[in-house]
Amino acid sequence: MVYVTHDQAEAMALADRIVVIDAGVVQQVAAPQTLYAEPATPMVAGFMGRGMVVPVSLLEAAKDETCTVEPFGATVVLRGRIESVGTAQACVRPEGLSLDAEGAQTFAATVTDVVFRGAVSSITVAPVAAPDMRLELDASDAAPEIGARVNIGVNDGWCLPPTSGSDG
Repeated sequence: MVYVTHDQAEAMALADRIVVIDAGVVQQVAAPQTLYAEPATPMVAGFMGRGMVVPVSLLEAAKDETCTVEPFGATVVLRGRIESVGTAQACVRPEGLSLDAEGAQTFAATVTDVVFRGAVSSITVAPVAAPDMRLELDASDAAPEIGARVNIGVNDGWCLPPTSGSDG
């Protein structure tokens, strides 16, 4: 059966396979879990869930389904299969980021917005190394104040495959 919907949540709940189409071009065909965890393009990464596409430098090509990248000055190991080092992009999601983290997989950021949502607060931060970019994460503990400097941990993300016209 083919079912057409513009409602992501409905598609993710009902479908065995989803076709994501943008401007009449098929971007990816995959199971809902794969679309969410391993988007094929920046469009799919940003469209499915609350994915955020960030620029990274690929330091080490894929080894054991992981890539070593550098977003915002931090050295981070993400899931992915990219084979050539250089400029790339990664998809991170709010649940893949953590507040007040410690260690190598962290970068400094400034809190730009906090929205209380009951059990969690949605926190928007601007990486110090890219002050015009905004990233979102959820925190169940006490939220920091707007303007506070925090360390953001990158616990999970996906190295996006190079697309045509990309140099990574």
